[in-house]
Amino acid sequence: MIGIGLFGQNGHQLPHDLVVRGGHVVATCDISTQSDDIVDYPSFTELLADPAVQLVSICAPRRDQQGLFVQQALRAGKHVYAEKPCVMRHDELDMLITLASQQQCYLFEMAGTAFEAPYAAVAPLIASGILGAIGQIVVRKSYPYADWRPQDEGIDGGLIMQSGIHAVRLITHLTNLRIVAISAVEHQIGNPVASGDLQMAVGMLARLDNGGSASIYANYYNQRGNNTWGDDELRIYGSNAFLYTVGSKIHVVDAHQTRQFDCAPQPAYIQRIIDVLHNNMPRPFDIATEIHPTHVVIAAKQSALHAGMWVSVPVS
Repeated sequence: MIGIGLFGQNGHQLPHDLVVRGGHVVATCDISTQSDDIVDYPSFTELLADPAVQLVSICAPRRDQQGLFVQQALRAGKHVYAEKPCVMRHDELDMLITLASQQQCYLFEMAGTAFEAPYAAVAPLIASGILGAIGQIVVRKSYPYADWRPQDEGIDGGLIMQSGIHAVRLITHLTNLRIVAISAVEHQIGNPVASGDLQMAVGMLARLDNGGSASIYANYYNQRGNNTWGDDELRIYGSNAFLYTVGSKIHVVDAHQTRQFDCAPQPAYIQRIIDVLHNNMPRPFDIATEIHPTHVVIAAKQSALHAGMWVSVPVS
């Protein structure tokens, strides 16, 4: 069994009573847990000193300081599963990738977007060549506003890095195309906190490494009356057909017909990670591919801070 340690609860932290094949939670820190089977440590350093902990799930109190905890865990010889964005600077991201390699540890981001239904069935369709050459991609991610959303972007990464990264993953992880440059414009219209810094909507235009383009729209305008947490859209246009998702269904439209495809229920992304650590399967993406969307959203935020100027996206 892989022993899992949980640190922090600022984000999509794993539950302390996690049920996963081949792994279980053995320790926590900075989490309210009452379980006789789990050790609750008063400090992160003490959690890392526990030899039963092999994988640390990190949701640090502030995303702009999370890199320090990831670095500490890797230096302690622990594998890391980090909430997104893993870090908020390019140089820090590259340093952690290098450190993970040096320590012979796995560094994973909570990057399971493309492995959730219905998107898990999209990548095989694209790989089959059914769409032809991909020329344009459109993604929308809309979530509700709530007063618990931090006005300080350093806490969770802000709209672009916390929510927009899902859209970037759909573009890059489903198509195997890389975003080479990006332009972003964001604003605070609708933010009820006049003195706050929470951005409410962003539009991004991206250049793909095959010469194609992608557009991303993310906002906090979805309404609870919509009966879904996310008002999402994915459209991928190719030379032979285009693909779009509606709810749990995938539709492919060509010159003759519209075909509908279903996606089988998918395991939680953490199960894939545990299987990798047990050598039961290769990691879903190499580290450079998995982490590329983080580089993209860091570049997008730089663009937004400079009135939408085009910013090149580095490669790890």
